[in-house]
Amino acid sequence: MLERRSPWPLFLLLAANACACIAYNDPVRTRFDAPSARGANDWSSILSVASPITEFRALHTGDVQVPLSGPLNLNHPRMQGAAEQETYVQVYAYRFCHRIQGCILIDSGLDASFQHGGNLRGMLARDYIRSARQNPGQDIASQLAKFSEPLRAVFFTHLHGDHTAGAPALSPDLAYYAGESEEYINYWLLYHGDHLRNVRTIRSLSPAQGRPIGPIELAIDVFGDGSFFALSTPGHSRGHFSFVVIADTGAYLLTGDASHTWRGFHEGIEPGWTVNREQMVASLEQLRTLAAEQPQLRIALGHELAPNFY
Repeated sequence: MLERRSPWPLFLLLAANACACIAYNDPVRTRFDAPSARGANDWSSILSVASPITEFRALHTGDVQVPLSGPLNLNHPRMQGAAEQETYVQVYAYRFCHRIQGCILIDSGLDASFQHGGNLRGMLARDYIRSARQNPGQDIASQLAKFSEPLRAVFFTHLHGDHTAGAPALSPDLAYYAGESEEYINYWLLYHGDHLRNVRTIRSLSPAQGRPIGPIELAIDVFGDGSFFALSTPGHSRGHFSFVVIADTGAYLLTGDASHTWRGFHEGIEPGWTVNREQMVASLEQLRTLAAEQPQLRIALGHELAPNFY
């Protein structure tokens, strides 16, 4: 006698596959018109000019546990013998204030839900983030509340969940920016968080608006005054950007997930999580060359601060 099997597993599998084709709550995209390129074309000159940016701060909003093969390519020759394991990485947002443009956030950190598991859900969520830890008051909203000056804008390095997970705690009235090729993955049942539900519009940064400066192939002078640059660094994601912020406290290179960890950056080991490994390697080498040529740059990796950051 043949066993009669429940149709539910097949139904759920088909539903999951169908849902993978549908993205929810993707904000409207508009073009960001970068100021006309001007100023110096070498980083030594750019970094030597007094800046209108103040109050640069790294905000550590909690930690998430991920497989080691995500931040570091275990097939890289320098990772020979390294076994897959779970590791905690830090999740940051960066706040600075410009005397004319106001206060800006780069990436959104984690909201307070990460004290109780977080806001990334779905059948595939645990393939990326296994668990989280966050102390009371460490979430992005609690930390921003300590500053008197309100935010005006948020620039995302990219739209992966661990970089957008604080957005539900932010105002919908802010200006939001991300790379024009960047995709927001929010597939119901499979992997979702609905982090951008309050974000009506994302202003798209186009690499084509950038210019070559030193080892960086395409750099956008975002405000047109040489204080804040968006560097096109695709590979980890299609529209990934890194940033250079020149503040009165120093100059900072924020790699985003072009490099997750100091070891990866220092040894030239690209992330395992990538959509295009050739682009990823090229982007990482541009950033490493910039850091070597300009040692005054204080480096913040995607999920770790370099020894020279403070």
